[in-house]
Amino acid sequence: HEPGADIDTIVVVPNICTKEDFFGSGYVPPDSMVQDDDEEGVNEMRDPDSLAERIRRHPDVTNFIPVEGAAVPILTFDWEGINIDLLFARLNAPSVPTNFDIDNDMVLSGVDSATEKSLNGPRVTNLIAALVGGTEERYQTFLTV
Repeated sequence: HEPGADIDTIVVVPNICTKEDFFGSGYVPPDSMVQDDDEEGVNEMRDPDSLAERIRRHPDVTNFIPVEGAAVPILTFDWEGINIDLLFARLNAPSVPTNFDIDNDMVLSGVDSATEKSLNGPRVTNLIAALVGGTEERYQTFLTV
């Protein structure tokens, strides 16, 4: 609830989903002619059904920036003025368990480097919060630091 605060969240998907599905990259419209005059993908089309495009087109979204090639792939955007950073994590499993526990070390088994980094952000936060546990004052001091 502070100015400049944002929401950091992760989309966790099974191994049948890809980063290209999330970002909509590599899309070739049906019955279209692909032209090679697009330098550095400036005008690259994205799959209109991808999560990235659905978010980008939403009327309450502004400042939409997809960063697919980063060490931690991310969609960053403002939703009704609130900044949201949406990370992508692809598990090495055919489904995401309903009792998914991000703090269980097994979630990192067989994942790629980008997914490991995406998942480790909240894992480290949870670990620090558990270690600092105790009184509300200690917790508030931790948040301040």
